Amino acid sequence: MRTLIVCTARSGGNGLCRRIAEEQNVPAIFNPFDGTGRTSIPKDSSDIVVKADISCPNDNYFVATFPINIMKRIQFFKDTISTYKFDNVILLDRRDREQQIESLAWKAEFLNVESIYDYTSEIYIYESGLVDFHNIKIAKNLIGESKVYIRRLGYKLGIEISYYEDLFNISSNERQRKFQVKLI
Repeated sequence: MRTLIVCTARSGGNGLCRRIAEEQNVPAIFNPFDGTGRTSIPKDSSDIVVKADISCPNDNYFVATFPINIMKRIQFFKDTISTYKFDNVILLDRRDREQQIESLAWKAEFLNVESIYDYTSEIYIYESGLVDFHNIKIAKNLIGESKVYIRRLGYKLGIEISYYEDLFNISSNERQRKFQVKLI
């Protein structure tokens, strides 16, 4: 089975992709559209799970910015599903927008990543007041736009959105975020 997970940032897409890949004993591909060329989707693999952030590729790829790029982005994902013959498509978001923004802003500020889209499994203790306002603003805009994209894609594909809070134990000790203080 070929599974595509399209998700918003910091919604558990990497964890879900790893979980499905392990359960089905298939390869996992992370963020093939992030513009780095580090990963790609093999067309000849019959069984695979792919995690793609709804915000990738970035707006330069579409030569348009929000909100003009919405239809181009939706068409990109529809074409991707058809081209790579995905049997199963999962749309994933997070209900708690505030924690999602805080997590993305913290990642951009402190975690060892080159790009805001890079995967990280680093454990961190969240402390309010340490994140630069600029990163909060970027995270807020990115999350806001990506929530519009994922809802619109769900509508166009006729697929219900799954939510982080329904799939993961938010009280688990395995969470990367070890304690929370309101940032926004």
